[in-house]
Parts: sequence; C-alpha cells; structure tokens
Amino acid sequence: MKVLVVVSESAKKSGKRGRVEDVFEGPIFRTVKKVCREKGYDYVVLSLRHGVLFPDDVIDSYGEIKVTRDNRDKLVEQLRRSVEARLKDLIEKYDKVYVVAGEIYREAL
Repeated sequence: MKVLVVVSESAKKSGKRGRVEDVFEGPIFRTVKKVCREKGYDYVVLSLRHGVLFPDDVIDSYGEIKVTRDNRDKLVEQLRRSVEARLKDLIEKYDKVYVVAGEIYREAL
C-alpha cells in the first residue's frame, strides 16, 4: 500500500541552506520523518513561505512567518495554489494520505 504523509513545516529550523528533510528540526517533523523512513512512506511538507516541498528540495532556512488577520487569507490562498499545482495529481497515486498539520495548513488542502 502506498502512503503519503503531508506534514506542516516546523518553526525550529537548522539555520542554514539544505535539503528540506534537513532544514526542519521540530519534534513533530522529526517524528513524522522517522516514521516515514521506517514504514517506507513518502512525505511532503507544507510551507507558508515555499508552498509544497519535497524532502530533497533545497531551500534556505528562514524565520517564522507571523500569521495575522491581515495576511491569513492571502497565506492560505498561496498555499492552496501550491497544493493544487504540486499535489493534485500526485495524491491520486497513493492509497492513503495522512495529514499532520495545523489549522491554517489544513485550510489550504
């Protein structure tokens, strides 16, 4: 059975440029990454700054994006467009999709 896990970015980051799987360092992200490796699941990361990211994508580390009433709808819409562009066809290839993400990320799905 093919499984995809969609996980949100973590606030804790490495502070340096690197592959997505190495940049995010929060405890939930690390746990999801570990379980995916052990079980052979694929995963993608939802980022308010970069949209949908794959583990091998290379990005610069960045600070936390503050979500306010003024920018919330815009951030959700930007992420939604990235989800539609990068995940829509991909998701159909999986038997199960699990989401481990906060509210704003789930709104974009």
